[in-house]
Amino acid sequence: FADSIRSTLVTTLIQLGALGALLIVVLVLSTLFVLRLSRSAELRAQRIGETKSRIEAILTRTSGAVITVSQDGIVTDFNRAAERMFGIAAADALDRHIADVAIDEDLKTAIRRVKQSAAGSDITLAANLSEQITQARRKDGRLFPVKASISVLKSEAGRMVLVWISDITERLQREQALKEALESALAGENTKARMLSLMSHEIRTPLNGLIGALQVLGETRLTDRQQKIIGTMQTSCDILMSHVNSVLDISRIDAKGIETAQEPFNVENVAREVYENQVHAAHLAGNTLVVENMIAGEPTYLGDARMIRQTLINLVSNAIKFTHGGVIHIRSTEGADGGFEIAVQDTGIGIAPENLARIFDDFVTIDGRYERSAGGTGLGLGLSRRLAEMMGGSLTVSSTLGKGSTFLLSLPGAARTSAPVAAPQGAVEATPPSRPLRILVAEDNLINLEILTELLVADGHHVTAARDGQEAVRLARREAFDMILMDISMPVMNGADATREIRGAPGPCSAVPIVAVTAYAQASEVEGFLAAGMTAALAKPISRARLRQLLAELTTDSAPAPGIAAIEEENL
Repeated sequence: FADSIRSTLVTTLIQLGALGALLIVVLVLSTLFVLRLSRSAELRAQRIGETKSRIEAILTRTSGAVITVSQDGIVTDFNRAAERMFGIAAADALDRHIADVAIDEDLKTAIRRVKQSAAGSDITLAANLSEQITQARRKDGRLFPVKASISVLKSEAGRMVLVWISDITERLQREQALKEALESALAGENTKARMLSLMSHEIRTPLNGLIGALQVLGETRLTDRQQKIIGTMQTSCDILMSHVNSVLDISRIDAKGIETAQEPFNVENVAREVYENQVHAAHLAGNTLVVENMIAGEPTYLGDARMIRQTLINLVSNAIKFTHGGVIHIRSTEGADGGFEIAVQDTGIGIAPENLARIFDDFVTIDGRYERSAGGTGLGLGLSRRLAEMMGGSLTVSSTLGKGSTFLLSLPGAARTSAPVAAPQGAVEATPPSRPLRILVAEDNLINLEILTELLVADGHHVTAARDGQEAVRLARREAFDMILMDISMPVMNGADATREIRGAPGPCSAVPIVAVTAYAQASEVEGFLAAGMTAALAKPISRARLRQLLAELTTDSAPAPGIAAIEEENL
């Protein structure tokens, strides 16, 4: 029996030992697990603390105000930028309802609207659900403009609204300053346009009388000395007119009022036309003008020959001014990409290196002394570079002081074509119409009226004069005329209104050509004349050749309809 008890006791002790060992293992494992959980919790708390610190640092240092609002409308965050922006301490804003915080109603409404729109939807992060420019109110009641970005966040505590607010007062002030600067610049451009229009009218009008009188006087019997004096006066008028045209051309180019043409032309023909135009002036200065064409095969290009011609005339004229007893070359060569280059090279005084960058600036004359040897407004080279760039090319210069200069006009990529080329322009005198015309001239300036009448009567035409637009309308409704030459700026009724009256009522002149004879030569002004019903516009000062040409064109069966003919001008 004792052995049985002993055996049972041993077995029990063994079982208890095993159970104790198991409990020890469990306790050890539990302790390790708890320690691991504790360490994980510590690390998580540390990361949360670090994240919170970073967020707090961001919210503290950001320039924008950050406000968070719980789903119950309670303010839970109000950073330092918000304190500065609204003038409200965080302690006075936290744990209060957003409606009780001194923020403008528009911003409160936006917050409520975003919160309501997100209610019930499964949104974890909805950034910029609402971004708007609105007003906010400081604690002292002052309103200021803000940009508010409002988002809805979903957290363990429920949904909350995050509001990011930027004070845009300075930005709007800068935008307003830019707007005012733009308006001021536009006003300046309008003033410039009005000034140019006035300058054109007030200079062209007396020039018209002077040039017309010289033309009439030149056709009378004069001595050689008198003819020479008239030639000098005409040359002076041409120079003055060139200065006026340069200013107007630059204005029109800057206003994008000139379009380039795409017509077939031959480079050598254009160079020859420039030669014919400038050879006399070159000889007067003791210079030899030479044309060299080094383009093989005489190819035909598409482009604006008139712009190229004017550019080259400006360059050759400039070379003549600064070259005396030398040689000026107009040299054409093939360029890159199928284009061409034309160099105007002189043996003149040259340009100092420090002045090369300035010569294309407007109104710049390098020789600025009172005793400067060459005249000019300083516009020709700037105009030439503008024209080159309008044609997709470039104008560059190289020079050696005391030895001469080379201006290179490059027009790359000009397309060659087999289309026929018009013959070179020549100084062919226009012939008057084959029959006498009955012409109504409306002009309030007595000098211009007398000169225009002299030019017309000398060609056998019958002229009836009107001194204002209203008188012109009355005569046009009563008598039949073959053409009406209409000044624009007249008392009682201007030329454009008079044209509308004549076109708008039945009468013997309702369909006859009406030509604006005007000193207003800007493209926008001419468009207005044509829109009023005029057939064409003839810019003052008027030459006999252009007047004859226009009369002949507009009194044929193929004459253009009212409002489609362009201005007749020698400049662009």
